[in-house]
Amino acid sequence: MFGEARNFCVALIALDPDVIAGWAADRGLSDASYEDLVKSQEVHDLIDEYVRKLNAELNRWETIKKWALLDHDLSVERGELTPSLKVKRAVVAERNKAIIDAFYD
Repeated sequence: MFGEARNFCVALIALDPDVIAGWAADRGLSDASYEDLVKSQEVHDLIDEYVRKLNAELNRWETIKKWALLDHDLSVERGELTPSLKVKRAVVAERNKAIIDAFYD
C-alpha cells in the first residue's frame, strides 16, 4: 500500500503464482500464463472482492481507493524483497512509479 503524503491510499498487488495457477486450473484455465491471468477480468473481479472485504474492516481514511495487479510476483532476486521476505517498499515504489502516479492523475 502507498498513500503517505497523498490524498488517498492505493495498492499494488502481487499474486502467488502457485495459488493463482491452482485457482485457474479449477476453472479450466490451466493453460493461461500468469501474465494472462493477471490481465483477465475473472482475476480482477476476484481480487476486487477481496479488496472490498478488506476495505470494510478499515477506517475510511485507510481504505484502498485504487489498485493494480503486478505482472509478476515480488522476489528477492529482483531486489523487491529482503531475504526474510519483507517488501522493500522504496524499490517497489520506484519500479512502479508510473502506475502509482497514474492513480493520482
